[in-house]
Amino acid sequence: MKKSTIAITIINIFVLLTALFSYYLEKRIGYILYNLVAILFIGLFILYSLLIICVANRKKICCLEQFLTVLFLCLTLKFDLQDRFALIIELPKIEKRLELIKNTEDKCDEYILFDWAPGFLDYKMVLVYDDKDSLKNIENDKIKIVEGTLYILFRAKKCFYICVLYY
Repeated sequence: MKKSTIAITIINIFVLLTALFSYYLEKRIGYILYNLVAILFIGLFILYSLLIICVANRKKICCLEQFLTVLFLCLTLKFDLQDRFALIIELPKIEKRLELIKNTEDKCDEYILFDWAPGFLDYKMVLVYDDKDSLKNIENDKIKIVEGTLYILFRAKKCFYICVLYY
């Protein structure tokens, strides 16, 4: 393989890993700055991909690789794969914290909320632990609690749900 093909592959792998670990980036720098950086990053990568496809018109492998990388990047954002990937890493940690919470308190609340991702102004994403797993039976994916209104996005695991909390 040529050095240019290896460099393109390394950049594509970097982009895909950045997309998968973007949950941690968003948590570190905040929602607004993360969205600005993500839009800039994706726009520059798409321009870079178009440049590679135009320049490497004889190299079918480079064009296919760029197309697949852009497709995977779009699917990652569309299906929240970064959150689902982070759940694989974070859920065992949260389950340990949950056991400590259950052991220290006599009575647990119906829902235990864990900060998941920063929001903007009046909302944020939370990971909700529902001891009775009653959130799966909610009809309109919306429930009122003391802290505000929960909108269920998806079920992360039995008794765990990713939700948007509006204050």
